Amino acid sequence: MAQEGTKKILRVGIIQGGRIVEERLIRKREAVTVGVAAKNTFILPVAGLPKSLTLFDAKGENYQLHFDESMSGRVSVGDAVQDLKALQKSPNVQKRGSSYVVGLDTRSRGKVVIGEFTILFQFVEAPPVLPRPQLPAAARGGIAQRIDWTFVNMLILSFLLQGGAGVGLDIWWRQEGRYLQDEFGERKTRSYEVLKAEVLQQQEIEKEEPEPTEAEPADKEQEAEEPTAEPAPEPEPKKETPKPRVDQGEKKEPAEVRDSNRTKSELKKDVTKKTFLHVLGAEGEDGSLGPSTLKAGLADAKLDEAFQNADGGVANADETTKTTFGGAPVAKAGTGEYKGITKAEAGGERIATKKVETVDKTTATGGEKKVSASVRGGSLTGKTGVGKVDPTAVKSVFARRKGAVQYCYEKALKVNEKLKGKVVIQFTIGPAGRITSISVTENSTGDSSVGQCIMDKVRSWKFTPPEGGSVTFSFPFVLSTGS
Repeated sequence: MAQEGTKKILRVGIIQGGRIVEERLIRKREAVTVGVAAKNTFILPVAGLPKSLTLFDAKGENYQLHFDESMSGRVSVGDAVQDLKALQKSPNVQKRGSSYVVGLDTRSRGKVVIGEFTILFQFVEAPPVLPRPQLPAAARGGIAQRIDWTFVNMLILSFLLQGGAGVGLDIWWRQEGRYLQDEFGERKTRSYEVLKAEVLQQQEIEKEEPEPTEAEPADKEQEAEEPTAEPAPEPEPKKETPKPRVDQGEKKEPAEVRDSNRTKSELKKDVTKKTFLHVLGAEGEDGSLGPSTLKAGLADAKLDEAFQNADGGVANADETTKTTFGGAPVAKAGTGEYKGITKAEAGGERIATKKVETVDKTTATGGEKKVSASVRGGSLTGKTGVGKVDPTAVKSVFARRKGAVQYCYEKALKVNEKLKGKVVIQFTIGPAGRITSISVTENSTGDSSVGQCIMDKVRSWKFTPPEGGSVTFSFPFVLSTGS
């Protein structure tokens, strides 16, 4: 390999119909691909060509040429020029699948024909990168020459139109728009003048400042006319007399004060006249009413004459009033003392008691007999169904939950202590491991409640879910007692 490989770059040209259609200098050491895909280095619309095919692959400081049997051309490798067909049999060529790989150096050149396209390649010195052409300062101009004035003028015109329209709408709304009344059907009325006058009047009221009261300047004039007098000596402190407590509510008006100054007797007369109290009460010192209306004979007065007027009925009832219904007992003359109760009425005497005899329950009945309940389970039988489950796992559930069955048996023994026998249940375990159906196929105890209780308990148990479907078993319970 030449030592100048690092100074040269790959130059590739594409020829179609006898003319160069594309030429490129590969400055970066990267793979060169051809095909119909847009991501390739060169796009070649050739029938049968894959979307992307690596033609030159960068390995280290050199390139490798990839070709297959469908390609033709000539390549110079070292000092010899060889045809691609003959190069396939060269020992320096490696075969990778359906393609061949040959190494290139900086002296290598050649052509590869793919369909109607001819690809020429060679390694050349890298030309210097030309600087980007720039116009002189006089030709470039300033910032003002770079501005698109047409676009700027359109922006200014749009701003003026939109801004002016917005300001105009705001002014119209403040002066007229808000005073317009909405239209309702065929009635199209406007209250512009009325609403505007009300708004202006309200604004004038808000602007007016409250006038100072007449009391304030008079007070100020008095303060100015009064000469400054020497401060009088402080009087000796007097003992404060307790003042009546006054409610801290609103101050009473003069009319309310006059009402509160009315005598108690006047208020009493008003209340008596306005209510039925003028027919009740007794003659007192103030002489407000007539004779006593609560004498002993009041309870015997006629109801239809009791409230006819203030001069008769209840107001004039006495001891001689005729009785037309049973009234309360009349108090009799006496000493005015409360009636006491006797010793006998108060229960002061001692109540006679007798000794209570008790009998030992165990002695009277000969001792309570204890009965123990025994529950034994059998084996699973009658297996049917398409499901598969381990019978040992099912039986272990019955062994762990045997206490629930024993509870049912002990509950029945409280009613019949001689109860015993055999209960056989048939149950089906569903795919979820739950009981889908259960029934009692045999019950020799003679008590259906025992079988029902056992079914209720077993129905709530959880078993191992069977595989492939449901499975049905039968299981016996042997119930027995022992003293």
